[in-house]
Amino acid sequence: MVLNRILAATSMLALAWALSGPALAEDAAQTCDALAASAFDQTRPDGVPGVPFDAIDVAAAQEACLAALAEAPSPRIAFQLGRAFHRAGALDDAIGYYLQAVDAGHAEAMVGLAEAGRQKSAEESAALTEAASAAGSVIGRYNLAVLKRDGDGLTQDIAGAIALFEASAAAGDAEAAYNLGVLYDEGELVLRDVGKARQFYEAAVADGHSFARVNLGYLLLEGEPDEQARAEALALFRLAAEEDGDINAGLQLGLMLQDGSAAEQAESETLVLAALRDRDFELGRFLQQSETGISQSNVKAIQGELGVPASGVVDAATLEALRRYFDHMP
Repeated sequence: MVLNRILAATSMLALAWALSGPALAEDAAQTCDALAASAFDQTRPDGVPGVPFDAIDVAAAQEACLAALAEAPSPRIAFQLGRAFHRAGALDDAIGYYLQAVDAGHAEAMVGLAEAGRQKSAEESAALTEAASAAGSVIGRYNLAVLKRDGDGLTQDIAGAIALFEASAAAGDAEAAYNLGVLYDEGELVLRDVGKARQFYEAAVADGHSFARVNLGYLLLEGEPDEQARAEALALFRLAAEEDGDINAGLQLGLMLQDGSAAEQAESETLVLAALRDRDFELGRFLQQSETGISQSNVKAIQGELGVPASGVVDAATLEALRRYFDHMP
């Protein structure tokens, strides 16, 4: 198995990195950093922001990082080359370069190796994630929390997962705060606690987390919300719809506006039709219920889009047209 090569050639690589002059491949290394560095890598040079994994220019990064690694090997460059091959889906190559960096103790390379090797061995991947977390990797800590929560390659440990998520959330990790919000909101793995769910959703929202905006909006509308809670939810749905392009948040916003002023009703119709054209399944479910919760004017607009008589009442012809409409996904 490829992952068993973790300890191979450690001393040879360490010697090569120790003897390499730092300025031998400055241009290639700088280009490699610009194209493939991770924002979570604490070894990256000052002033290098890092590149999101999905935004890596694979061909350019591979070329620059291969040149940099050949001229002046370093754990950081090996890790970045692993990222470039990983992004390209060349897992065996990615694992090989991650291993080189892992041999020198590079924490984020442990995370990359764990993710690239997951389909080969969930247990070894989990062990690497634990090592990365212990070495101070921010992503390693978050990933370990997910593994403990889900019992993926590890014994399920909800308390341990919460502790790791809390540590990450306290350090400003919006994704960790969002996950804690979901845990306490759903109440499937812990006793439901609306207060804690709101606390963690609000922390994630403060850092711009889009899904947290929507979930917090739903939470605020539970039961019999007062005007302040309704106004906060309205603002959250609007933010998610306008800034994040969240069609479902737009639908919720539209439903909240549908009984308002003429201007609000017009905006509501635009948002509801956008959800229909996006084949939003929640809107489809609403329309199939005996009490749709959708205003008569919005039902008429939907019927116009579906090409059936605009009666304002969801009848059998409307539902059949709806099924045909959803059969042709955009």
